[in-house]
Amino acid sequence: MYTVQMEKECACFKKSEYKNNMSFETQKDAYNYAQIVTEFMNEEFCNQHIFS
Repeated sequence: MYTVQMEKECACFKKSEYKNNMSFETQKDAYNYAQIVTEFMNEEFCNQHIFS
């Protein structure tokens, strides 16, 4: 089991549809989810932070 954890949740993340501590069966699925969420946060959130 692999978990994607957001270290610090900004207000934009808390308001979004994304959840913290998402679990996945495979490392590839967890990595893909993390990449997609990171890209979304950098493009759509308030731009006060840069996510990586």
